[in-house]
Amino acid sequence: MEENIRSGERKYAPEVEKGVAPEVQVRRGKEIFRESLVNGNVTAVLGNISSWAEYVREAAGALEQVVELARAALQKQASAEGIPAQQISLAPNPAIFVNLLKTPEFQQVMAAVLVQFLK
Repeated sequence: MEENIRSGERKYAPEVEKGVAPEVQVRRGKEIFRESLVNGNVTAVLGNISSWAEYVREAAGALEQVVELARAALQKQASAEGIPAQQISLAPNPAIFVNLLKTPEFQQVMAAVLVQFLK
C-alpha cells in the first residue's frame, strides 16, 4: 500500500480504469459520490475533519501556552542577568515556530515529555 502512495497511485478510486472515456469516469465518480452522500460516508468524513480541526486548534492553543511560558522564563532570566530581553513575536512569522517544531531536538524533548506524562 505504501508503494502505491509513493508512486502516486490513487487508492481511493481503484475502479477507475485506464483507457475508459472521461465521460464514463465522470459518471462513475458522480455515482460514487452520490452513494457516499446517501449512505452517510461523506457526513462521517466531514464530522471527522471537523473533530480533527478542533483538536488541532486545541493543540495549537496548548503549544502557544508552552511558548508563552518559555518566553516569560527567558525574559525573567535575561532580566535577572541584566540583559534587555528582546520582544520576539511569532504571530507575523509562523514559519519560525513551524521550523522549531520540525527540529529533531524539539521533537526529542517533546517525545521525552510525552513519555514522562504517560508513565
